[in-house]
Amino acid sequence: MYGDDISFRYAECADCGTLQLLDPPADMGWYYREPYISWQEVPAYVDQRLSAFSRLLRGWRFADRLGRFNPVGRIARHAFGEPEFPFPLTWFEHSKAGPGARIFDFGCGSARVLKYLRYNGYRHLHGHDRYMRKQTSLPGLELTAEIPSRLAAQCDLVMAHHSLEHLDRPFEGVQELKRLLKPGATLLIRVPVAQSHAWRQYGTSWVQLDAPRHQVLPSEQGMRRMLERAGLSLTRVDYDSSAFQFVGSEQYLLDIPLFDPQRSFVAGHNPDLFSAKQRADWAQLAQRLNEQGDGDQACFYARLS
Repeated sequence: MYGDDISFRYAECADCGTLQLLDPPADMGWYYREPYISWQEVPAYVDQRLSAFSRLLRGWRFADRLGRFNPVGRIARHAFGEPEFPFPLTWFEHSKAGPGARIFDFGCGSARVLKYLRYNGYRHLHGHDRYMRKQTSLPGLELTAEIPSRLAAQCDLVMAHHSLEHLDRPFEGVQELKRLLKPGATLLIRVPVAQSHAWRQYGTSWVQLDAPRHQVLPSEQGMRRMLERAGLSLTRVDYDSSAFQFVGSEQYLLDIPLFDPQRSFVAGHNPDLFSAKQRADWAQLAQRLNEQGDGDQACFYARLS
């Protein structure tokens, strides 16, 4: 990512194919320095304070967009357009987590997902990140560097978007997140998937290997076993990889760090590195791999057994 040119060793499980970092660095914080994608901020207007009426109206509109018919929300959609939300709505459709739900985001970074949820009328939002730059609170949104104990068995949806792989003991992390779930609530975990097409094609140049930040990269089989061992029932798996698995990995094969200030396509400094046709072909391939369950990342939905 940064071009530090440091080598790291991983072990590969002979049974399920999960990858695990050996001998993690003592100062892992050094590998989360700026720039880092999780610290990307939202536009200023998303952070604005909203009136109680505006939040209520936005919540009705978002709920109607999620398929929970709301006559006022339907009118608002026609009058003001669809909710601005640059993330998949399926996360909240499948988990049935509408604007009244209490949601916890583990490893939230700059809390972009939560801030857009708040902007769309959600009222009970909590975020945690061990490397959080600052703790802050806005109406309806609490961000902390620790997981509040008072949230035990209080959450309707607990999310971990590409954060579980950053733990050296992900099973313990899953157990901790499980304790936050109300009966019938959903745990949503998105992770890179080992043994995917991209791993087989690129090996140590696979962009989502991301050493040493990604300490454990589970295979689908390994993820299923971990959730079962934690007393959770897997209800759905959606592969959601993108062309990034090819763009980033091909850039690494050219020995260009992700954030290289002159040569990086990913960082926007070298737009001619890959042609439009290459990118379109990779996007189509990513879609096919997702349909085949062979993309390099997936979203796992689980509930209490």
